[in-house]
Formats: sequence, C-alpha cells, structure tokens
Amino acid sequence: MGDALEIKDSSLQDEQYKIMTMIDYGSFGDIYKIFSLSEKKIYAMKQIVFRGIVTDDPYIMSEIWCLNNVRHKNIIQLRDIMLRDNRVDIIMEYAEKENLEKVCLDEGPLSMTFILDIYSQILEGVNYIHSYGVAHRDLTPGNILLTRNNVVKIADFGLAVRCCSEDGCVDILCTDFLGNTSYLAPEVLTRTHFLARPADIWSLGILLCYIVYLDVPYKGLEPKVLQDQMEQTWREFVKRFTDNVEKSNLVGQVLEKCLVINPILRVTIGELLKHLTMNT
Repeated sequence: MGDALEIKDSSLQDEQYKIMTMIDYGSFGDIYKIFSLSEKKIYAMKQIVFRGIVTDDPYIMSEIWCLNNVRHKNIIQLRDIMLRDNRVDIIMEYAEKENLEKVCLDEGPLSMTFILDIYSQILEGVNYIHSYGVAHRDLTPGNILLTRNNVVKIADFGLAVRCCSEDGCVDILCTDFLGNTSYLAPEVLTRTHFLARPADIWSLGILLCYIVYLDVPYKGLEPKVLQDQMEQTWREFVKRFTDNVEKSNLVGQVLEKCLVINPILRVTIGELLKHLTMNT
C-alpha cells in the first residue's frame, strides 16, 4: 500500500502554523492559506470534520492514502496530517493562483497556447494516478490548482478510489455515485456499478469544455443531464462557438473520444495524451 502513514497529534499545531485566510469551502472540508512559523513558508490546509473514529471514514482515509502515496509534479504534495478530536487537518503545498475555475473567470477567455499547456499537464497527472491504480472521480476546475508559474496541481482526492486490485489485474467497480452532476459520466448518473477510470475520462472532456468556453454542455438536475447526454447535447453546445474554428476543432476531437456513452469504448488516458501530443 505504499509508505507508512503518520497522523500527528494536533496539540502543538497552533505553535507550528498560523491561519492567514480562507481559500475555499465545500462539503468535504474547508481550505485555508496558512503560514509555517518554523519554515517561514506558506501552505494550504484542508480541515475535515468527522464523527466517530477517523479511520472508519472511507473518504477521509482514501484522500490521506492517495496524498501520502501518489507523488507527481502535477499532483498536490502532502506536507503534514494532524488530528484533533473531531477534525483532521491535511497540510499541503500552496498553489498561488489557486484553482483553475478562478483563473478562467478572472483571465478568460484563455489563449489556445495556455489551454493546451494546462490541459496537457492535467492529462499527465491523471495518467500517472490511473497507472498507479487510482481514479480521482472529481475532476472539475475547482480541483485543478495552479502555481504562480502555471504548473498544474491536481487536488482534492476526497472521492478518489483504488480502481484495481493490488496486482493491477482486476478492475474494481464503484458502488457510490458522488460528484459534480455536470461532470459525471452517464454510468454514474444511472447509478449502476461503474469503472472509475473511464468515468474520469468523461469528466476530462467536460473539463476541457469549461477551460475553452467557460461553460459546460450539461446543466441541471440528474435526470435532465442524463437525457441531454443521451442526445449528445455537447455537439449543439460546441456549434455555438463555430466562429472560432481552432477551438471548436480541438474540443470536437477530444469530445469525440471522451464523451462516449459506452464507457468500454471510451478512450484511455494514455490514448488521449498521445492524440493531444500528435495534434498540437
């Protein structure tokens, strides 16, 4: 399972870190910008409140396991894990530009050069975790962070899962159906047992739509989103932007490979990376 996991007691935490400001909040935990008094360095801290025993919470333990074991230049890096009576503080490297959604809204529309650079880095990070036997299951702009040098850091592994057996020979089916509805694959929305890595690929297609057009093709409650998916509404969505042929062609090529209803026929992350490299 990887390196041994150390969760420290938080009794001395107030002497080690100072909270500077809140960065974001969500159903899985609040994110803060903090300052290490000993290192004189800024980090990010995710605070997750739990009930009972922390080791009994599969989502918290999955996130901690992933951050502790998955190491790649495009994955957020773990610094510390500290435990209180009813809260775990996950301390990670700090990405100065915060998340991709904020960058898109503040700086968009983005240039194709920037889009291709960012998206390629996202694919590199996902390719690594998929090869490691892990699926993210929550690939949205809010969970893609950027440093001041525009280095992608994939974050928030609260829904991440081991998606194959220890020897990598047997795929494991997921039996929970969580995430941002607009980014969920059809097999997740139909609430059938599903393979997590192909579901990530669907999310990557929607993610590219957002980066390019600052919008997504599927919105609303689950039944409407599922119906629109079956009707391939993404084609109509892309047609709205035909005045920019360069962007429309790029998105169309990726979506043809990612937004396939049958997950078995969907492109793999390795194939998607190869296609992007060969066509840019």
